[in-house]
Amino acid sequence: MKRLKKCSSILILCMMIAGLAGCGKTDVNVENTTENTEAVTESSSEEQESEETGYIPDTEEEVVAPSQQENEETESEEETEPEQEAGKDYQLEIKTMSMEIGSDETNVSIVWEHTYPEGEVIRLWKVDDPESYTDFPGKLQASPDNKVKNYVAHVTGLLPDTKYAYKAGKEEEWTKTYYFTTKPDVGDFQFIVAGDPQIGASEESAEDGRRWDAAINNMVEQTGKSNFIFSLGDQVEDRNNPYQFNLFMEPREMKKTPVATLVGNHDLGSPYYSQYFTMPNQDGKKRGQPDNMETGAADYSFTYGDTLFLCLNTNDMNNKNHIAFMTETIENYVKEHGKRPNWIIAAMHHSIFSITDHLDGKNYKARQEALAPAFSELGVDVVLMAHDHAHDRTYMMNGTTPNVVKNADGSRPTEVKAQAGEVLYFTLNSSTGSKFYEQVKIGDMIAFNNQENIPNMTKVMVREDRIIFTTCRVEDNCSVLEEFVLLHK
Repeated sequence: MKRLKKCSSILILCMMIAGLAGCGKTDVNVENTTENTEAVTESSSEEQESEETGYIPDTEEEVVAPSQQENEETESEEETEPEQEAGKDYQLEIKTMSMEIGSDETNVSIVWEHTYPEGEVIRLWKVDDPESYTDFPGKLQASPDNKVKNYVAHVTGLLPDTKYAYKAGKEEEWTKTYYFTTKPDVGDFQFIVAGDPQIGASEESAEDGRRWDAAINNMVEQTGKSNFIFSLGDQVEDRNNPYQFNLFMEPREMKKTPVATLVGNHDLGSPYYSQYFTMPNQDGKKRGQPDNMETGAADYSFTYGDTLFLCLNTNDMNNKNHIAFMTETIENYVKEHGKRPNWIIAAMHHSIFSITDHLDGKNYKARQEALAPAFSELGVDVVLMAHDHAHDRTYMMNGTTPNVVKNADGSRPTEVKAQAGEVLYFTLNSSTGSKFYEQVKIGDMIAFNNQENIPNMTKVMVREDRIIFTTCRVEDNCSVLEEFVLLHK
């Protein structure tokens, strides 16, 4: 009843003013006025907070107005920015909904749980022009067992440095309104990297979902807004459990910040994965597409500014196919842009420079011996990995050979300029704390490692001449675990 409190408070304040002017009663109860003034302040604060968090709460509750004139004035004020005043037509309660990465920063995809078998859309508009909107049609996608039915809409033509609002549904029945701002046309960008949310691994799915939500919120609150979120696989523990996928998509931040995902070994073979995640620019030759996984999980790529991201499904052990995909993607970028990307960042679920007992796995050496030399030959700058549920950063690697550089006092530098053929590898810890692994062997290639059994996330800030990696303890107000700066070759 926030608006009811607000209107009551305004009425009492108006009566006070009228009393001072000699109109109406002058014996206004001061104690009650103070109480209601505080209510106005509280309500205003809550409304401001809702705007900053990216959505406006439902205000559909009935407002009891003291007069028809005052009621008309209130409605008139609401109509000045009808879409920002929060879902007067809000009907649809949808938890399963997320914004997902597009092929570049001019587009995104939005996935949401279906209510109707046809006709649902994404309605998008510029916040400063709410009367002009565009409807992007949703395509209904169903899992083979029909247990998961989600719409997906591809939103295109986004302008740089623009604040947008959107909602899902159809006429008269819409979700809440969400807001996002696009990247400036030129300049820097930043993203959050998360390793192994693996919701359900603790055997308490709801608690893991709560931790996932808290981790993302903490990163945004403590380190600032990012342009997208990158989850490096194992979104869930049980590939056959839609509830765990729903918990992964539930955080409010994922409805206003695009998410990119990789296929982890716990996602492998899921009948639901491609109903939840839309990966752009998937390899047309289906390289990286495992035999036991439905269409929609091949290697893929996207660009952000002049950075190219190469996303590998390393559950597929045909490493020659991964290398061919990366080679062709880089060549196509050069043909289209007339130059190489300023940065090339590769990502895959399985770490090829492990410090846990995964290094004894049957496929570990095969991936390392095939992919590490290829990353160096292709001029990849950074490789982001997960799977280990422990944090480590390598020295600069040329193939499988580390360039071991230390400071005069024997410490390891936190800023390094890459040389030709050198690649930096990060392996990320659990982002939720649902599972951790012990570190069993710290090889010569590792420059920094950590396992405190505290969930981590990494903020990556991409600049023209450097990339800054800040890894945080997300349960400890994002206190910094390590910061590392990679200077451009």
